[in-house]
Amino acid sequence: MLRVLAVLGYAMPVFFVGLLLQLLFAIKLGWLPPSGRASVDVEAAIQHVAPNTHIYLINAILYGNTSYIWDVVKHAILPAITLGLLTAGVFLRLVRVNMLQTLRSDYVEAARARGVPERKVMRKHAFKNALIPVVTVMGLQIAVLLGGAVLTEDTFEWQGIGYTLTHYIENSDFVAVQGIVAALAVIVALVSFVIDVIVAVIDPRVRF
Repeated sequence: MLRVLAVLGYAMPVFFVGLLLQLLFAIKLGWLPPSGRASVDVEAAIQHVAPNTHIYLINAILYGNTSYIWDVVKHAILPAITLGLLTAGVFLRLVRVNMLQTLRSDYVEAARARGVPERKVMRKHAFKNALIPVVTVMGLQIAVLLGGAVLTEDTFEWQGIGYTLTHYIENSDFVAVQGIVAALAVIVALVSFVIDVIVAVIDPRVRF
């Protein structure tokens, strides 16, 4: 069941998933706010906190009002789920396939033959080796998330870098568009470097 939901979440366009979540949880059930980064009164209050980090959650924490913190978190739930579903299918299928292949490998069978407990076999021998391609793909998915953030922020009126990029494109401000695209490229490059370091820590065979 989880595999089916994950594949559907990955196959559907991110803006369509966002609209469905808005319709269900915001309009029909009324559990969560449909758009924005915070309520109007909360946004007005936390923007004047010092120092202003321009990150609403941190500002709300610095303000020290728990109701403001919860308000910011509620506004972030639907966009976070929308972006999470975008990559959940890839990781679920990848982890499952790699775990099945790893469990059939010779060194896992040898560990079981030596009487190593199954829990230790799964944790130390199988999962760690199955995690390597997952971590590698995770770095590649950062670019997908940044691309999905443009549509997600526009759908939820979340005034972040994706929403700003859309605004600049609509106003034909190509200098600003080039600046944002260059910043996103730097972020992807830095994340890829960090992923390479993490892979080297997990698997000593790739160390230089």
